Amino acid sequence: QPEGYLAEAGDCDDGDTTVNPGAEEVCDGVDNDCDGGVDPAYSDWYLDTDGDGYGELGVATSACAQPDGYVANDADCDDADSAVNPGAAEDCNAIDDDCDGQIDGDYRVPEDYADVAEAAAAAPDGAIVCIAPGDYDVSGAIEVTTDISIVGYDGSETTRLIGDSTDRILTGNGVTLELRGLVIALGSSTSNGGCLRFWDSDVTLQDVYVGFCETTNSTGGGMYATTTDFAAYDSFIVTNTAGDGNSGGGGGFAVSEGNVTLANVSVYNNDVSGSYVCDSAAFAVVGDSSRYTLEMTNVLVSYNTCTSDSA
Repeated sequence: QPEGYLAEAGDCDDGDTTVNPGAEEVCDGVDNDCDGGVDPAYSDWYLDTDGDGYGELGVATSACAQPDGYVANDADCDDADSAVNPGAAEDCNAIDDDCDGQIDGDYRVPEDYADVAEAAAAAPDGAIVCIAPGDYDVSGAIEVTTDISIVGYDGSETTRLIGDSTDRILTGNGVTLELRGLVIALGSSTSNGGCLRFWDSDVTLQDVYVGFCETTNSTGGGMYATTTDFAAYDSFIVTNTAGDGNSGGGGGFAVSEGNVTLANVSVYNNDVSGSYVCDSAAFAVVGDSSRYTLEMTNVLVSYNTCTSDSA
């Protein structure tokens, strides 16, 4: 064998050590592995304008390597909004957030279910009960038994859950519940919690108005919660009453041994009345102080009154 010679031919570019039958074909316009073909197979790549990892159907280019700003799928249904894609969670906003062809999920009122109580009873853990604008008669308590969100998609100015002043509006036991974009009003109970009653739960209010609720002979005019973490944001708790008997206070609401967070909340024009006690006209957070916290940011507490005969 002469120096510089081999017994086997086959190199298609003997001036480039990276080109030979043992090399890997790469996307560079060169036959790297000397098989007679230039570059790996071309694939379709789809424009991803919003950068969410999902491409736009019909906007594609063919290339042997992924171009900048392109992805291998065309699954995005709105490539101008990075929050909308098949990996997103469906919300109640009149948008198909997860690109499954269904707007606002499967538990819509009134499109899928005639009333809120029926939708809440059918919704599994993680579901959203999405309510169109309007006034809804919710006489007889909505019973929540799963971890869900109940949302008025156009906000509290247009979506109202209205009782008949003879029963609570909503109860939940052992659940994680979000209430958003709702008016909840005109509930009544002879025991704790005029409109809302919770046990052992985690409850969040966002853009919710709780008003004109009453508990007679008990505590928590708008809401009463036991061993429940309660948070309210951008909400109003207004014109509720606890009393006409052995009231324990909390004209607006009361929480027993649970963490309470209030931010951008107004609690006003609530009342405690009756002959037993005059206490906590706005709200009450009670129990063993080692088992609860109270955090307030930008909270208005005003014009709450107590009209107990004996106080």
